[in-house]
Amino acid sequence: MAEIKNNFLGSKMNRDVDDRLLPPNEYREAYNLQINTSEGSDTGTLQNVLGNQLIPQADFNALESLPGGTLTCIGALVDNTKDNIYIFLTDHTDSEFSPSYNPSAKNFIYVYNTKGNFSTKLVEGPFLNFSTRNPIIGVNILEDLLFFTDNRNQPRKINVSKALNNANYYTTEDQISVAKISPLYPISLYKASVAAQGQYETTMYDVQSEHYPDGTDDAVHFQLNYPGDPSYLESRMVRFSYRYKFEDGEYSIFAPFTQIAYIPKQDGYFLGTDEEEAFRSTIVKFMQNKVNNILLQIQLPCPANQLSSSLKITEIDI
Repeated sequence: MAEIKNNFLGSKMNRDVDDRLLPPNEYREAYNLQINTSEGSDTGTLQNVLGNQLIPQADFNALESLPGGTLTCIGALVDNTKDNIYIFLTDHTDSEFSPSYNPSAKNFIYVYNTKGNFSTKLVEGPFLNFSTRNPIIGVNILEDLLFFTDNRNQPRKINVSKALNNANYYTTEDQISVAKISPLYPISLYKASVAAQGQYETTMYDVQSEHYPDGTDDAVHFQLNYPGDPSYLESRMVRFSYRYKFEDGEYSIFAPFTQIAYIPKQDGYFLGTDEEEAFRSTIVKFMQNKVNNILLQIQLPCPANQLSSSLKITEIDI
């Protein structure tokens, strides 16, 4: 019997002619194949397409004790480097023309490992504010950070490693927003007075002068063994601000800056020959900054012991 050989260098499917009339280098039909379009020597060759596997929906519904079919997948991302699929689920459907927030909605972010065939819940809560009318088509992963947006909420991100270790790690919108919470109020250089009820006093002090300009003792603020540099601010006009550092190593924007931390020596009074010195020269020592110790008063968005748990703030950078 004659040996028949054929190749498919043309990489062309032809279903217009009879099988007996099929020209060389063409094929009739093919399944699960793709044509290599690289610029290498194997360009134009046919390759097998990897198949798909259906993930049982019960893997997610059963974990939340929900009736089968109530959750809808509104987005997914395949991470081939770790054999993971990130899946966004919700049971909330609102009006097309009137978006609404549902405090009892079931919203989840899961990761499904294709090697081990198991799913793990990353985030859960109504604060995710998902809707079946807003699919998540903008999603990407950068190292351990999963970014996503649904054109409904502001862009968000989560740290996958932290969420894997604790499914309740993220509980509020502020914790997942890409636009981190920033300080609104400047540092205060004053505080409520202890001596005079209802009055305020400055937190800028001269702790190296034993006496006030009028000669009376300053027993409240004077420090005999002050550890700082008493002359550091004499010729400097400084302002202060601060920002938040978060657990992922990110920083917020800076708060508004304070006024200049400056009080002239002698509290602005002319003593002795000061007037004559001012007349003869524009350089006078009694106009130097007498402040050498400042207590910065920072207004926090929540109690200090809740900064880490509520807003994932680890440091306040001044």
